[in-house]
Amino acid sequence: QLCDVANPRGRITGNTNLFLDLNNNPDPVCIRCFFGDFNDLDLYSDTTYLITSNGSNLSPSDPNVIFNSNGSVIVNVPGAVFDSSGDVVNCHSAMAEAEGREDFEYIITIEPLVFLDPLLSAVGGVDGIVNGTVEVVEGSDLTLSCDGNSNNTASLEPIYQWFDDSGNDLTVIANEPPHNLVLNDISRDTSGEYVCRNTLDDNPEVRMTSVEVNVLYPPKVLSITPENTTLIEGYILTFNCSYDANPAPNVTWGQNMSSIDTSDPNFNIVTEETYSLLEVTFANINYGGVYECSIDNGIPPSDGSETVNIIVQVAPGPVFHLDAPSNDITSDSITLTWTLGFDGNADITGVNITYIATSNFASPHSGFEMV
Repeated sequence: QLCDVANPRGRITGNTNLFLDLNNNPDPVCIRCFFGDFNDLDLYSDTTYLITSNGSNLSPSDPNVIFNSNGSVIVNVPGAVFDSSGDVVNCHSAMAEAEGREDFEYIITIEPLVFLDPLLSAVGGVDGIVNGTVEVVEGSDLTLSCDGNSNNTASLEPIYQWFDDSGNDLTVIANEPPHNLVLNDISRDTSGEYVCRNTLDDNPEVRMTSVEVNVLYPPKVLSITPENTTLIEGYILTFNCSYDANPAPNVTWGQNMSSIDTSDPNFNIVTEETYSLLEVTFANINYGGVYECSIDNGIPPSDGSETVNIIVQVAPGPVFHLDAPSNDITSDSITLTWTLGFDGNADITGVNITYIATSNFASPHSGFEMV
């Protein structure tokens, strides 16, 4: 098993610290010591590696370590070999020493790698980031900042980049935190998850933290149905007021400029996130008039009110002032007059007249004519 030379991790060119994540089942690490100056580096096949762990030299037969003939060493389970901060690997090449190389021996000090998820903050939101979410009013500006965790290994230099919830990169790669994502004149379409990713050049692991952006906007009534309508007494009537708002609004129903009396058994209100239903279970004359659906969620400006006019038709009221003036009575006709009462919210289309004879000498009725 040879080192993967495409992986720069563990390429040693001088006394240095090698940071390894010893607690999270890390991948095997290949250590290769190169000797020479910066412009003339060589990997010597005779390089020997002496691993000192917790003050004791590691046995060459340890199953977790593979010493290669090409002058490298692979530690298959770093956490099983290096069990304390300060363990060292001494690499030495007699060939490099014989050639007069100044650097023919290195001391590699193993240090635990602490690489935690980045920390996020927000400027321009309502209350900052709360439980992973930042709320911002539509039309405002929002700046999301991504910074390294202060508990990370001090010498780490991770790179930072912002992505949306579809994995599209929103910023260029940066290596100097904080790395900011600026969202100007936010619209409701901006709502969604934003992710800051941290990576290390020599470490395959990715650290990321996400924040949910919740854009708040004022309420608007989209429609109220049925529209202006007329119905007959006794019918069930259901109003549907649909709206768009974030957060979900408070809904108030009114009739004829007064709030609906929710204790009235003929009224039943059901309100959901995007609509509210008002059911009138028995419509009579008292339930006609102008109905209004009003909504408010505390985000100005509000366009949260719509009205509809309902006419309930009932039976007409009795007539008044029925009269037969004496000068309108002749031997063969009589003229009756009366005043119509309440029309029941509908046009009067006919009148029924009942004639009852009160004298045996009266002539049979031959007909009526209404004018």
